[in-house]
Amino acid sequence: MKKYLAAAAVMASLAFSSSAFAVDGCKVILCLAGNWKGIVACVPPVREALRDMALGHAYPHCDMSQGSPSVPGQPDPTRADNTPTNEDNCPVMYSRYSPTTGMWEGCKYAGVISVVVNDQPWTDVFWDTNGDTSTRYSDAARAQLGDNIDPTYDRDLLACGKCQPPPLKGPER
Repeated sequence: MKKYLAAAAVMASLAFSSSAFAVDGCKVILCLAGNWKGIVACVPPVREALRDMALGHAYPHCDMSQGSPSVPGQPDPTRADNTPTNEDNCPVMYSRYSPTTGMWEGCKYAGVISVVVNDQPWTDVFWDTNGDTSTRYSDAARAQLGDNIDPTYDRDLLACGKCQPPPLKGPER
């Protein structure tokens, strides 16, 4: 009987300690503020966070990003917010339009994680359920990071050129 109780205690402790291995939201924010794909230590936590979000879990929590604000009573100046993509926040090169009506149908990416550093927009990381991302950097982020950025967004924008949504067809005109 003692063996069974000991085994049950070990199993319970493993079950309850699994949250200790959860992705570190603060590390994910820091990684998404830079070129996470080019930083070996960033790849596993960001991939895990993207996988979890694709499964419907919330963006990982970071106590420091919601901790003591720089100005009492004001929100913290460094944070990351995850929102689903929509017609307003999906870049035109990732937008999908109906071939028959020209109406917006969706976005290549499921969500966008907007990272704010010192109360200034820093990056918008577009992500999909397969773990693919494209990062749009602010001018401040570009100045700080130099050439150490993920080129996906810039490459896709360049390939798109001056692409525009197709004109609406039918009665919506």
